[in-house]
Amino acid sequence: PYVRDGRFGRGAYKSDFNDIAPRLGIAWSVSPKTVVRGGGGIYYVRDIGNAVFDTVRNAPFTIRRNEPAEGFRPNLSFEQPFARTGAPTFILANQYDEDSSYIAQWSLGFQRELPGAMSGEVTYFGSSGVHLRRLQTYNNTEPSQLPNTNLSRPFPNLGGMQVMNAPSHSKYHALYAKVQRRFSHGLSFLSSFSYSKSIDNGSGIRTTDGDSLTPSNNYDLGLETGLSAFDFRKRWTTSWIWELPVGRDRRFLNKGGVVDCVLGGWQLGGILTLQDGFPFTVLCGPGNIQNGGGTCYPDWNPSGVDWRLPASERSRTRYFNADAFVDRNPALGTNFRYGSVKRNSLIGPGITSLDASINKQFHLGGDSLEFRVEVFNLPNLPIWGQPGRQLRQPTTGVITDTRIDSRQIQLGLKYVF
Repeated sequence: PYVRDGRFGRGAYKSDFNDIAPRLGIAWSVSPKTVVRGGGGIYYVRDIGNAVFDTVRNAPFTIRRNEPAEGFRPNLSFEQPFARTGAPTFILANQYDEDSSYIAQWSLGFQRELPGAMSGEVTYFGSSGVHLRRLQTYNNTEPSQLPNTNLSRPFPNLGGMQVMNAPSHSKYHALYAKVQRRFSHGLSFLSSFSYSKSIDNGSGIRTTDGDSLTPSNNYDLGLETGLSAFDFRKRWTTSWIWELPVGRDRRFLNKGGVVDCVLGGWQLGGILTLQDGFPFTVLCGPGNIQNGGGTCYPDWNPSGVDWRLPASERSRTRYFNADAFVDRNPALGTNFRYGSVKRNSLIGPGITSLDASINKQFHLGGDSLEFRVEVFNLPNLPIWGQPGRQLRQPTTGVITDTRIDSRQIQLGLKYVF
């Protein structure tokens, strides 16, 4: 007995006809060397891949069934494709008549020409996401002491309902500074620094880096409001190219022949990146703690223990202080409850990376031959991944992998004719 009374019309989704996206940009030349730029606008998000996929499997037009097939005697056929009776145990759905997702963005920046073929720029960026998509699971088994946890569902006769809807929002603020030198006298560089913060209660439909796929409490997104899965507070990146002033058409030893072949045509480059870490969420340890609901978040320790360890105590095998969390807390009452630690409350290891390149150009009459050596992660520093986040496990707080590979060397040869 599924809905067939026409309330969903002829389609699986209802169109939204008021998606108006105004935009405005302003540029003001204060002086011949100073420019002020600002702007703002609304941008609608079209999640073509995942949203369309979920729409076409929307209930009640599509129902996913799990049918056991016998290994020795076929029990399913076109005449009888379904052996099980009763309601499905799991339903996938797309919220009907949901508002369109959109992002409001704005910025204000100052750009100034500097001596030595350089320019400087300082810009503030801001954005706010509204009606952002995420997955939620309704009709969960709520935390309960009932012996049959299925009875704690709002609708005990039905299973879980994974719904894509648009309850999430986001806020982003950033201050961005940049100094750039155009290629002049054999040298160019670009150095940029950003100080930012991104907050949301759902960073995407398909999450990354261990972010929660569905909320802990699907009926209250308060615990989900925290740093975005892709947030990092500070990032400084500097890149450069320097042509050594030696050899043909250079300041020193402006000669051809053997001198230019050995000493001329060298070019050095590099990219230095320093960045704060990404956030992650601590999860309850094993055992019947929450007994239902979604992802289990623990409680903060009532004694106020800080999860941060002093630099002298922090290591790969103990990145954070697990004593700051309690997932079995008699002082807070029964175990069958939602925890108080919010999503993405902790910050993982940062990034320190240096890539370098050495190029050599050989002049062959009107042609040229270029030899390149590129080294990624030159100092071979480990770029650590996130630590183990489930409590009361041997891997709690232990880092077991890296984000990128160790040092890599790449050789290249290019002939220009």
